[in-house]
Formats: sequence, structure tokens, C-alpha cells
Amino acid sequence: MIEIKIEILQKKKLYQIIHETVGFAPYEKRVMELIRLDKAKKALKLAKKREKHKFDVCLKILKQLGTHKRAKKKTAFLNNYLAEQARLEALKKTQQKVTGVTAQKEQS
Repeated sequence: MIEIKIEILQKKKLYQIIHETVGFAPYEKRVMELIRLDKAKKALKLAKKREKHKFDVCLKILKQLGTHKRAKKKTAFLNNYLAEQARLEALKKTQQKVTGVTAQKEQS
């Protein structure tokens, strides 16, 4: 049981490294844009149309497009990613303000 958990963690880490290196697929970028524009239903529809299971892609079964469950999971992942990016941007701005204030105090 422990080996299975370790394998799952290793796979997640591997997917994370690949995702950081390669980036997002074009349909994922489009889904993120729709999420930013508050068109979640359309984003889910697009993800359902595009999302294919890795196994299906390996077998080149092109007629199976994806399930609602996978589409929801993908849109949730992209939504969380966008929220995390927004949080990091806000944190970066506050750090710049703080360092700017301290730099001004040191100069005067």
C-alpha cells in the first residue's frame, strides 16, 4: 500500500515537472481565457470536448472525446492555477511596495 502511494506521488511530481517545462496545451489556454472572462459553462463544454484520457491517446482512439468528470477536474485544476497565479502576483506587488517604502526611508 505504501509503495502505491509513493508511485502516485512520484507520478504527480513527474507530471508537474513536465507541465512546467512544456506549458499548457492550446485548448487549456483557451479554457483559462474563458474562465478569466467568467464563462465557466462554456469552458467546461470546451474541456469536455477536448479532454482525452492518456490511455485513449496512446491507442489513438479519436472518437471518445472525454467525460464530464474529467472536464470538471481539468477546469478545477486550471481555475486553481489561475487563483494561485493571482495570489502570487498580489504577494509580489505587496513585497515591492514594502521594499519601496523601506528604500525611501533609507534614502532620507
